[in-house]
Order: sequence, then structure tokens, then C-alpha cells
Amino acid sequence: MVWFAKYKHAVQDSYRTAKESLEDESKAHKAVSDFLSRTKQLLDIERGNMTPEAIQAAENVIKEVGALLKDDAALEAPHWGVIQRNLLDNTVGIIHKYQPKLEASSGFWNQLKANLNVLIEKMTGIKDLLSVDKTVLSQKVY
Repeated sequence: MVWFAKYKHAVQDSYRTAKESLEDESKAHKAVSDFLSRTKQLLDIERGNMTPEAIQAAENVIKEVGALLKDDAALEAPHWGVIQRNLLDNTVGIIHKYQPKLEASSGFWNQLKANLNVLIEKMTGIKDLLSVDKTVLSQKVY
């Protein structure tokens, strides 16, 4: 029975290590949380230099990504690959949703080019095919 005790301790040690690692935030949660903190910080710093549309878009990103993080924190198994992937995909979806307002200065043609850039990026992966006049926020981020 000595061999059994040896394996029992090895399994208990592995279980303890796995449990401790699962109690930490997932890498995806940490990355999205860092993105949210940086977005809040930039909004606070640059609010006076931004258009009302860009401010509203940034506030919406903060609100929606914050809700994603809250939902993710409530999950029992946030480290599962599919859950991390969903968190990242949903965050990127929110960024794409507000990207034209956050990235491009106001003006019909500028906003149209920004929306086309998002569409082209989603379809082909090519970024910034059309040049747009950038907002103060996008100049700080990119």
C-alpha cells in the first residue's frame, strides 16, 4: 500500500496546485480588466479635448465591458478556454461597435471612412486602409 500513498499525495498536490491557479483571475479577464482601466484613465485625462460623440462612445465601452467583466467574475469556471475566448470575442465586438466614434474625428466623410475601415478589418484583417482624421483619444492609444 506504500505505492498507493505515494500516488495519493501526488494527486492531492496536483489538485491543490490546480485549485490555487483557478482561484486567480484568468489571463483573459486580467487583459480585459487592464483595457478597461486604461480606457477609464484616458477618458478622465482627455475628456475636455474629446467630442461629445467620442465621450459617449467611451462611456458606453466602459459600461458594456464592465458588465462583461462582472458576468465573467460570477462564473464558476472562468479559466475554461471557451469562456476566455467568449470574453475576448465579446470585448473585441464592443470595441468594433464603438471604434468609429472613438477613432475618427467628427464629420460625415471621416465617420464613413472609419466605419468602412472597421468593416474591412472584420472581413480581411487589414487595418486602417482608409486614412481618417484621428481623435485625441485614438492618438493616445495608437
